[in-house]
Amino acid sequence: MLMDCLGICFVPMVSCDVYSDPLILVEEMGEMYAAATGRSPDHLFEAAERAYQLEKCFNALLGISRKDDLRRGTRRGDDDPIHHPGMLEEYYHYRGCSADGLPTKKAAA
Repeated sequence: MLMDCLGICFVPMVSCDVYSDPLILVEEMGEMYAAATGRSPDHLFEAAERAYQLEKCFNALLGISRKDDLRRGTRRGDDDPIHHPGMLEEYYHYRGCSADGLPTKKAAA
């Protein structure tokens, strides 16, 4: 979401492996955020979280919920850890979503 908010292609970030550096570092994304908004980069992750919650709220209005939260085609193959028992529930908990994957009033506020 951070890269989406800044209009940055995610390929330079995710195409790198442990032996190479990404082309754009988080520090540089903070500089871009400050230049675009005039706000401190300290608010960068907070802004990305607000955008994530807004997207989840919009998707909920379209009827998108837990049943649609499936990842396919990852570099990890079929054994993606998000499919292990309890992982999706834990993700929803930390993102402030209900067990159905919908944003709670507290998270969306």
